[in-house]
Amino acid sequence: MSVWFDVHGEGPAVALVHAGVADSRMWEPSRSCGHAERATILGAAHLPSLERPDEFDRIVLGFLAEHGV
Repeated sequence: MSVWFDVHGEGPAVALVHAGVADSRMWEPSRSCGHAERATILGAAHLPSLERPDEFDRIVLGFLAEHGV
């Protein structure tokens, strides 16, 4: 598996892993990232940030706030 990343600022590293509900191959490697958390957005397919933006924002912004980012 390859991972794209970009480095900005200081502080803890944050990774957003995006996978389909049925694609469990993404979840095992993400557990080695430290504070991994799994969230499922039902009714979204390839672009949850566009298909279900309110739920996507709630999940991502809540995770970032919880970890002080």
